[in-house]
Amino acid sequence: MSTLQVSKIKTLTGKPLVNTNGNVINVYHTYDTTQSYFAQNADIDLTALSITLTPTSSSSKFILTSVLNITTNYVLGFGFKRNGNRIGKATTGIKAGMGTNLSHIWFIAHQNNNYICEHPFTDIDIPNTTSPITYYPFYTNNWGNVAYGAYYNTRAPGDMGSTSTFTIYEVVG
Repeated sequence: MSTLQVSKIKTLTGKPLVNTNGNVINVYHTYDTTQSYFAQNADIDLTALSITLTPTSSSSKFILTSVLNITTNYVLGFGFKRNGNRIGKATTGIKAGMGTNLSHIWFIAHQNNNYICEHPFTDIDIPNTTSPITYYPFYTNNWGNVAYGAYYNTRAPGDMGSTSTFTIYEVVG
């Protein structure tokens, strides 16, 4: 068996070909088909979509993207957690009646008359570590400390099951 070893690979114009800022170096993906119903004031942590990874470098950036399939008739908030803590888009300046705090979530208010809807959202995280990290999405479905019901991956119990997904792209920092 032969081994090819090089210290750098460049394009014809002299630009480095691999491990340059902005290049995707790892992709992680998972999905969940579990069907459930939640009505609670706390975050609903979707740990079935957890991805544990070890950053290649302390300067790695992570593009987090998820699509959650949820049926509800009221407000939903979405976000990501790193090692159990909310991260990402800060929305603390929004004045709203949501029972949980609005830091690090997107929210949407709608009346969908019991249609299952795909809710895509994405964010970037720069954890500045080479220690293992666990990421997962979460949602919240309460307003003014009233917990409104929401079905996850289904329209109603046992009806129209679907799949939610979570993908992470590690990017050279």
